[in-house]
Amino acid sequence: MNRQRLRILVPSASPWSVTNSFGNTYSTIFGSLRAVEISSIYCGDGAPDPGAVMRAFQLTDSSVLRNVVDPQHPAGRRIDTSQGVGTPTQSESALENVVRWFHAHRFYAYGIARYGRGLIWKVGRWRSPALLQFIEESQADIILCPIYYSDHLLELARIVKDVSGVPMVGYVSDDVYSLRQFSLSPIFWIERFHKRRLIRQLVARCEWIYVVSDVQKADYERQLGVECRVLTKLGEFSDRSLPLARSVSPDGMVVFTYAGNIGNERWRSLAQLGKAIAEVNRQGMHARLDIYTMTPLTSRMRRALLIEGAVYVHHAVGRNGLNEVYAESDVLVLVEPTGLRGRLSVRHSLSTKVIEYMEAGRCMFAFGTQDMASISYLHENRVALTATPADDLASLIAQLVSDRSLREEYALNAWRLGLERHDQTTVGARVRDELRSLLEDG
Repeated sequence: MNRQRLRILVPSASPWSVTNSFGNTYSTIFGSLRAVEISSIYCGDGAPDPGAVMRAFQLTDSSVLRNVVDPQHPAGRRIDTSQGVGTPTQSESALENVVRWFHAHRFYAYGIARYGRGLIWKVGRWRSPALLQFIEESQADIILCPIYYSDHLLELARIVKDVSGVPMVGYVSDDVYSLRQFSLSPIFWIERFHKRRLIRQLVARCEWIYVVSDVQKADYERQLGVECRVLTKLGEFSDRSLPLARSVSPDGMVVFTYAGNIGNERWRSLAQLGKAIAEVNRQGMHARLDIYTMTPLTSRMRRALLIEGAVYVHHAVGRNGLNEVYAESDVLVLVEPTGLRGRLSVRHSLSTKVIEYMEAGRCMFAFGTQDMASISYLHENRVALTATPADDLASLIAQLVSDRSLREEYALNAWRLGLERHDQTTVGARVRDELRSLLEDG
């Protein structure tokens, strides 16, 4: 390839912004790389971060719906990539928020709302000349395709591949394919087999796919017959030193912090942790659990979580505020659901919190089961104190509360692992070179 810049086209559900999970993860992989030019097609509200992408094209639920009603209204549009940073709420459309609300409240209408959304994209005229022109003008060398559990996003990826004709590499972070799930609904399984067919067709057109854990790699190489390479969210390790441990509080308080979504039964795991901390406090120690989340709390969650003197729930804070929260914490907490349905749903995933916590330079405490990728990864590499539902939580918490040197040892081990396997400078450059090799091989 004579050109120095590697042009990558990325079709996604969200804009390339650090305020959402997709943009945050991809920015750590590609954000610091030179000689890479990103073009983005995304199916959500909000705008890319300034300078994150060279060009962008946006499709949304509302624009596709308006186009169904009024064919004169365009279903998609080019975006000025010099716009300001979006907010977390901007990356979710009104229709998506409705679907999420029904899901959270377990209404049967959840399925109706979700299938209604799928129908809009099915009949919508979003496969427009403007979209096809954008794909052609991007002059991509490579397609980097997140693989979603969504018909219209899988269809978008197929169109991008057909129009551009360039090599495609997939990236999957959740278990969108295996049958190790739990549901008593026939509709769930009909949909699962339908999605598996579409995903299998798309993956067959990929040179390889990136996955987030060794568990996922083993399963998907066997089930899909495609080469898988492990790639997670990355962090800044090589360009700075391990952050200093938090100073000891006058009252000896040890602060445990959890930041993130508490849905999918994670709140139950946090409630168990809160009870263990309350028990430790009754033994004369001083600890508390601070929870920062955007998840709306139901009355049931409040009753379980609000344990006086042990658990405090706060509104979510932005990236800069979160860094300050981590700096004022002693132990950063990762919890996974332990019920059958929840456990199977996260079995493949390596939580992005793992890398975030490593980067913060704090001791980690992880609660889940050993068949989960996040828990097994932390346990096998001895970078966190891990616990399962069968363990004596209070005893393990007491170890961390009473032993500062143990907390510092786990923090140092985690930092070293981050430097070895998750550094954005070295791993990001490796990914760029892997993608570039496709052009050299061609």
